Amino acid sequence: MPPGDALLAALYDSVVEDSALERALHLLAEQFHCPSASIISFDAAVPQANVLSAVGTFEDSAVKDAYQTEWAAFDPAPRAFSALPFGGVAATGTMFSRDFLKTCLFFNEFYRQIGLEECLGGNLSSRNGHFALIGLQRDNGRRPFTAGEVQTLNGIAPHLGRALQLRRTFAQQGAKLASLGETIDRLAVGVIVLDHEGSAIHVNRAAREIAARNDGLWLDRSGVPHAAQRDADRALVKLCADVRLGDAGGIVRIPRRDEARPYAVMAAPLPARTALAGAQADATPVLILIHDPGAQVLGMPETIAAIFALPIATARLVAALADGADVKSYAEQQGITTDAVKFHLKTAFAKTGLRSQTRLLQAVARALADLGLRKRE
Repeated sequence: MPPGDALLAALYDSVVEDSALERALHLLAEQFHCPSASIISFDAAVPQANVLSAVGTFEDSAVKDAYQTEWAAFDPAPRAFSALPFGGVAATGTMFSRDFLKTCLFFNEFYRQIGLEECLGGNLSSRNGHFALIGLQRDNGRRPFTAGEVQTLNGIAPHLGRALQLRRTFAQQGAKLASLGETIDRLAVGVIVLDHEGSAIHVNRAAREIAARNDGLWLDRSGVPHAAQRDADRALVKLCADVRLGDAGGIVRIPRRDEARPYAVMAAPLPARTALAGAQADATPVLILIHDPGAQVLGMPETIAAIFALPIATARLVAALADGADVKSYAEQQGITTDAVKFHLKTAFAKTGLRSQTRLLQAVARALADLGLRKRE
């Protein structure tokens, strides 16, 4: 009997929806007239079994906790199921002898105590000694699993395995995207990514903060940047439109209020065109970078000391110089001689391998900017 449409739909919905996996397990339990169904992970090296998802008996937190903390190590079924070929299915009633089942501590002291009698299971996937297993648990009010039911689950197992594989792949990609988003959010430069239709698919923290100032640049409801000054806005809109049509891009200066230095906004084609827009899309996604020339690196002595392995007193001098102080004013502020300041500078040069104050401050500025450590004037 092939799997029903509802079961297949639930299985493949489970790739991106947690509740769909539980729905699929419910349908399996109903189809096989079992009070419980579960997905188990098994690490053959430990060995260790864990309940990943369950409905029915193993859905109960007390039962699940007791299994994982006390009884999983004594359960012979996960190891036996993991020894089956991929997609292979068997029942514990035929895998183990009657004498073994009569004397097995797990079956007598735990399994039967929670009202279960036999498990129909299979090997869904194997990866570096880590297995995903399916288990359908019957109680003693239901007849033993038949060869026909083993064959039925055998036909369903490849779909289960494929759904779990896709689910794992989507989860990994989701984690990568989340990490990438967090990384982009740490950048000091404003970053906006527009899809091939011109709508924003990512706006990082720096870009949102710049827009929140409302001092010359703002974002519409789609996350698309606009300039408050009309001519600059026309230039920015045209630049983005040209990039979407295949142009190489360019830079637009966005005037700001209060005579602050203009924002520099660069628009360029996004390299990952196919991944975001699809191979058939005619337009190109756009990468927008917003530079705020009024932003200064934040001179943090502790951070500078950690990055360049400087003594803290030397790092304090370097931080002050990065914030615009000069040697004489720093010496007066700290109540030390200019010779002492020059000694700290020599220490900084020796530690960094640099030979001029200009190059030292450039290196500090780059390091702090890369870490997203900056402040506005």
